[in-house]
Amino acid sequence: MWTLKPRQRYGGAALLVSCALICTACGEGEPTQDEPDATSDTTRPPRPKTDRWKLSTLDVDFVGLNLRMATSAQGVVGVAYYRTEGVEGDLCTELGVENPPIKTNWELKYAQLSGDSWSIETVADAPFIGQPPGLDLKFNPANKPVIATMAGAPVVALRYCGVNNAALYTREGTSWQLDTAVSTSGAAASGDSSSDFGFVVGYWPALAFDAAGQPALAYRDVHAGGIQNDDFTRADLEFAYKRGASWSAFPVDMGRGAGNFNRMIFDAVDRPVLAYYNPTELTAEPRIGIWVTRSEDGGASWQRTQLFNRATSEGPDVLRHPQTGDLHVAFYNSQRGYPQLATLSDHDAFESVSAWKLDDIGNNLYDEGVTPSLAVNADGQLAIAYYRCVKASAGLGRCHSDDDALIFAYNDGNEWRHEVVDSGDAGGPCGSRPALAFDAEHRPIIAYRCDTLVDDKVETHVKFARRERLPQ
Repeated sequence: MWTLKPRQRYGGAALLVSCALICTACGEGEPTQDEPDATSDTTRPPRPKTDRWKLSTLDVDFVGLNLRMATSAQGVVGVAYYRTEGVEGDLCTELGVENPPIKTNWELKYAQLSGDSWSIETVADAPFIGQPPGLDLKFNPANKPVIATMAGAPVVALRYCGVNNAALYTREGTSWQLDTAVSTSGAAASGDSSSDFGFVVGYWPALAFDAAGQPALAYRDVHAGGIQNDDFTRADLEFAYKRGASWSAFPVDMGRGAGNFNRMIFDAVDRPVLAYYNPTELTAEPRIGIWVTRSEDGGASWQRTQLFNRATSEGPDVLRHPQTGDLHVAFYNSQRGYPQLATLSDHDAFESVSAWKLDDIGNNLYDEGVTPSLAVNADGQLAIAYYRCVKASAGLGRCHSDDDALIFAYNDGNEWRHEVVDSGDAGGPCGSRPALAFDAEHRPIIAYRCDTLVDDKVETHVKFARRERLPQ
């Protein structure tokens, strides 16, 4: 049972229930001792223990929701996340109704690494309806951290007491400046009255900067935020682009429920490329699964391809190789229980699924690959971090703390090499929601979540792992 703090908190009980249902919610774990040695995957020839990975705790006390990490061109490492529980706030008097609801506020935090220590600050404390649906973190060309999330006052017309705009927070000195990108469904006008109605935009934001340093934002438009019974099944994926001082919004994938777990990059010729998950099942047309889409005209029109046509756990990650220009999309294959990497080298064949080469990365003795995170180092070596759920013999999706782990894999030019970064201990699962990058010294770094028992309560912590450089 959860013990409530002086103010009512929300979110923890849902995690306990969902752990019994799906593997993605079981991906939080308990920290191991400080700086344990990592070992190689036990299915490979044994290697002696080394000091390849050093583990530490970044933050504690119900933290790590929607965890994202980024590194700047100057080598600054930043991590953004929400607390995993909301806190009961004031009455929602903005609605102007009798007996207004109570706000549930969620704290957005930012941590920045300096040497071996972290400075942690609060970016915003905002009301949400349910858990905050995603965030993204990037550094802009001025080396300032920028967080994509939702903001805005309650919507009186909908009696909606939660943030509802797609927005960016940029660190300016010691404060964070808010820039609202989109506030209504109609901003990305499609001509379809159902798609153009609504005020709740900004779910699952993905942020990227083009070659000129202008920000672009992909997000899910859920219209009335669930007040209408088809707000989510008819949700829209939309794209906003800031050129100069103003934002312009465009429809991308309309009326099909698309836009969960969005990720975005600009390709080698500065075209926006989105990878996302559509959770909507419909027999009349292929919707559910992992998709990629690209615009050649700044967002006015889009090409798209479906890479995986089944329900899966959360979403993909996307990366442009800085040397080859190849596009890489990693996702969890829920039918086989391991991660796959889709690679496109022939950019003229973007819409042909056969042009995307599929590689199996994981170990088929385990159900693993949930919430993959991609990165590439200065030598052009691809790497991936992901959550291992359970031994495959136990059945897919039945995550267990005795078997789970945070896994790191890199391509040595011939094959994928796998390492167990953190396997937690018997107290609870560990290793979910990893965010992978390379630091200024070209060392792999991973931020991730672990649950631990503190005074008979399960708390979610954020941990940090750093490896020595990869072999050349």
